[in-house]
Amino acid sequence: MLRIADTFSIAIAGLYGVLAVGALLIGALPLATVGTGLGLTALVFIGTTTLFAFRMLGGGDVKLLTAISLWIPAAGLPAFLLIVVLAGGVVSLLVLLVRLLPRAIVPNGRFVPAFFTETAEKRQSVPYGLAIATGTAAIWWLGALGVTAGVVR
Repeated sequence: MLRIADTFSIAIAGLYGVLAVGALLIGALPLATVGTGLGLTALVFIGTTTLFAFRMLGGGDVKLLTAISLWIPAAGLPAFLLIVVLAGGVVSLLVLLVRLLPRAIVPNGRFVPAFFTETAEKRQSVPYGLAIATGTAAIWWLGALGVTAGVVR
């Protein structure tokens, strides 16, 4: 089973909390912006928890997506989630293709796909953290280019 450390997600969310409080105290960030971000992050948490309940997403992925959603501006959140979903599809297809490739040779000389040599639990796991990282990098890269939610600033 693939794992994302709890401390990683806690550190991401905690750092946001510290910086948001600091920005609020010096007046660099409006309270409405923080409130909107927290509300949208709560919606992300509800959505990802629902996916977790249907065994479509792992618990670490739920925590990581929620923590990173704190950092994404409200206008960029839909684009971020879309990129994560699309990247997740690509990662899933690549994992499936790799698992179907012949990887192990049994003593009688036949090829056995690795898909059949792994445990059932591992076969169902997809490293969705890669998709989350891709979405995060893409949305920050688009922000650096001045593109937010498909609109050039």
